[in-house]
Amino acid sequence: MMRRALAWVLSASGAAAAERSLEFGAELLHAPDVMITQGSDTLRFQQGRTETALTVGLGTVAIDYAPVSFDFLGRFVERRESSVSAQGALRHRAGDRLELLGGAGLRIGHDNYRTLWLDEYFLQRFAGLAGYRRTTPRGFSFSGGARWEYRAGSGFAQFGYSRTQDEVAPGYEIDFDGLNRGAETLVTDAATLSFEHIVTRRLRTRVELRGAGTSGRKPRWSAEASARHAIGERWIVRADVGGSLERPDFRARYGGLELEFAATGAVALFAGAHGYRDTGEIENALLFTSAAPALRSRRTELGARHDGERLGWRISLGVARGDFAATNPATDFFQNLYRDRTWRSLRLAGSWKY
Repeated sequence: MMRRALAWVLSASGAAAAERSLEFGAELLHAPDVMITQGSDTLRFQQGRTETALTVGLGTVAIDYAPVSFDFLGRFVERRESSVSAQGALRHRAGDRLELLGGAGLRIGHDNYRTLWLDEYFLQRFAGLAGYRRTTPRGFSFSGGARWEYRAGSGFAQFGYSRTQDEVAPGYEIDFDGLNRGAETLVTDAATLSFEHIVTRRLRTRVELRGAGTSGRKPRWSAEASARHAIGERWIVRADVGGSLERPDFRARYGGLELEFAATGAVALFAGAHGYRDTGEIENALLFTSAAPALRSRRTELGARHDGERLGWRISLGVARGDFAATNPATDFFQNLYRDRTWRSLRLAGSWKY
């Protein structure tokens, strides 16, 4: 139904003669007390020098909320929330070597377990008090940029700018003046600059630099480098490494390695391992008492990929382990939020040209 409706809208605007494709994706993440699902459909149209895409997504987050033993105001509850999103993208070739990029998106609802867990915590603690008000998280964004092929067929530079505004479920604290409500709106401006090079017939590299500023926080600076190298005719190695820095004391670093084997002309098998570590931070507009402690995680993944003339797909199974540092007296009420978890994942993606 959704696919037919999207196709009708875009064909009515004159895109019926365009080269079309449908892309779909689904993901399931499961831990003992959390389940997250995400699904999306994308309709993509190519006509002349312009490509347009419309993506509609639906997600769910389910948690078993359990307060710590010394939280006498809390109680166990199972909670499930949904989120919907829509995003449009435009890519226009303005010259032989220049492309212009643009996009806009909208999201409504909780899209991660952390914000849902904190929302339930503050609901149980402060509901009914003057100043408490429930909020449905939502956000919208827009972006623009350009891609320049400065070396024919082998050198590319891309610049992008984006602005995102999120209406979050705020945090609360209480003192002698009553209930104090945290910030509800976060605005993030980000700029990226990336370079891609086809160094040889078998080696392709990419470097990306990013700077982002969020309401009430210092700028965050990030850098990432990745490479794809074909070893022989049937083996491909992909590697990436990166890191982020935000004053006064946030640091993160990550890296990964993936090996792919072309089993047949159309089917490839792959396996990968990835690691991440940070020093802990406040990730959204919630008050200081919800600050996440330092995190160390590692993930392994196995999967298969098929590239057909009209239909392509990719499926993978993964296991991830996230280990948080111990909480401190200011964050002990969130011990069950920042508990160590083992996650299992199933990811499926595909595209169909029609």
